[in-house]
Amino acid sequence: MNTNKISEDIFTLSNFVEKPSYELALEYTQKDNYYWNAGIFVFESGVMLNHISKHMPALYVQCEKSVIGTLIYTQENWKAL
Repeated sequence: MNTNKISEDIFTLSNFVEKPSYELALEYTQKDNYYWNAGIFVFESGVMLNHISKHMPALYVQCEKSVIGTLIYTQENWKAL
């Protein structure tokens, strides 16, 4: 991720390069304004769903719809996530 520093702890994202070539990745490691996004998140799904329902209710509705579309939906299935 290429960033621009706005203040001590605030950055804007200039661009994102998905899977850069080896050579380009080496070039990025030599610069101060590039960061790596590992894209790895570890959490219990129920905990995340609770936070989404509280802070992003519209997204929560979409999460519900995707679950309903992919399995036989019951309250127990949803709670088990």
